[in-house]
Amino acid sequence: MLYGKLKSCSLFHDLDEKEINCLCEKALVREYDKEQVISKIGDPIEDFGILIHGKAELFIKGEDTAPVKVQSLNKYDFFGEVIFSNENHHFYSVRVFEDTSIVFFNYEAFQYLYEKMPKGFATFLLNLLRYEYDRFRVGLGILGRVQDESDFPLRLPLFGQTKRKVFLKPKRITG
Repeated sequence: MLYGKLKSCSLFHDLDEKEINCLCEKALVREYDKEQVISKIGDPIEDFGILIHGKAELFIKGEDTAPVKVQSLNKYDFFGEVIFSNENHHFYSVRVFEDTSIVFFNYEAFQYLYEKMPKGFATFLLNLLRYEYDRFRVGLGILGRVQDESDFPLRLPLFGQTKRKVFLKPKRITG
């Protein structure tokens, strides 16, 4: 049943039926009512979610500010992709606009796919990276236009200019 719904999602279009069904063995489908908040900023990230019906939005809200929409989510859109990173808390909240169904996969589901069908896991990650690259590229374009239209210079830690700690250091090869 989930196979037919997920095959239409761009993350799965290169996976075959066995690979999608393998991941679906560990899936959990949850139903949400209109205006229900699914997660809040600071909540632990436990799942990767894909909308299979309905609409939602990602938003941020400060203590003294109204909610600000970050992104609208429609059928086959997803959130929680930071489950694959070192992040462990949501940096946005998620709220549904209408009755919505979401299929969730936790980290163990992806570990299961990796162990049972490594090619399917690699293909899924490649599709996710393609999506994230496109989103990053669009974001850089928006920032570039803001920079061009502004008298205030934007200084962004891009392309290795970050002061973030490096986790892997290259080894020196000696002869």
